[in-house]
Amino acid sequence: MAGKGQFPAIMPSEVIEDAGKDGVSEYIGTGPLKFVEWKQDQYIKLEKFADYVASEQESSGLSGKKTVYIDDVTYHIVPDSSTRLAGIQTGEYDIANSMPFDNYEQLKNTPNLKTFASFDSGTLNVAYNKKQGIMTNPEIRKAINTGINANAIMLASFGSEDLYNLDPGYMSPEQKDWATDAGKEVFNLGDVEKAKQMLKDAGYNGEEIILYSTRDYDHQYNSSVVLKEQLEQMGIKVSLELYDWPTLTEKRANPENWDLLIVGTGYVTTPSQLLVVNPDYVGWTNDETMTTSLQKIRTAATKEEAKELWAEMQSYMWNDYVPYTLFGHYASIITATDKLEDFTVFQGPILWDVKKTQ
Repeated sequence: MAGKGQFPAIMPSEVIEDAGKDGVSEYIGTGPLKFVEWKQDQYIKLEKFADYVASEQESSGLSGKKTVYIDDVTYHIVPDSSTRLAGIQTGEYDIANSMPFDNYEQLKNTPNLKTFASFDSGTLNVAYNKKQGIMTNPEIRKAINTGINANAIMLASFGSEDLYNLDPGYMSPEQKDWATDAGKEVFNLGDVEKAKQMLKDAGYNGEEIILYSTRDYDHQYNSSVVLKEQLEQMGIKVSLELYDWPTLTEKRANPENWDLLIVGTGYVTTPSQLLVVNPDYVGWTNDETMTTSLQKIRTAATKEEAKELWAEMQSYMWNDYVPYTLFGHYASIITATDKLEDFTVFQGPILWDVKKTQ
């Protein structure tokens, strides 16, 4: 249940009992839309569920009262972003997800479209290889973090300040049970001269650092180019190695290959699910203090106590251990035609309480 891809669902008992090793074959849930058809890699069709009984609670995000005014919904699977862009511009689609960052201003200024920056994506980071090599030295990690200008990296990656926010929290800033700015005193400092001195004190002696990234995701590539420039300003010798995504995921599994890795991480429901604290994930975080802190968070008597413990742990991550340097949080772009009335987004498009005019 770490994210939207893994969620608790209420289904009829017979559907669960009849499920084979590949999961359920009949899709029956509790929502206001009914599954009709799924043609793999092409589309998914839903229609209004006539027998749906809405909650009486006030509508709020994904919960509360849901009233459906449209008769049916078809999700078209369109991997190519230029096709999605053309489709929303011509009116072929009513809503388009994951629009290209480079087209944000164009879409925002198109009269018959409504464009939203939906902060449901996650964080952009650089991971340090803490298993092997020079980055096993936390003082070098602290020095690099001190010299990083996160705002410059995020602006180069996403092109508009509308599409990112600078927040040191590893959890979503909108997740009030966990959001904290602990560690902000060492976030986005961009202090190159101090970083140089810290590197000298840490024993850095001109060794070449290998930075891994990919061109398959523009924001990851752009961030790696700016990070390389910033590292070189600190006096670090850097080799930027670029691979297609499948090759990168294979090569990054070997700690002998790299020192720094650009990585995006999605939002989760509790801190223990964060990839940055996972000892088996790339970067290989393995720290006794963090392990103990996570156990205390899991067994906290109240959510207030758990949040306070998490704030202490996040402060430790920024000030002492530095498993990653988090650059910031970024949005996905969702665009809809102005024929949709009362259309909103919350972790993606909301398809209830929406009316379509002709």
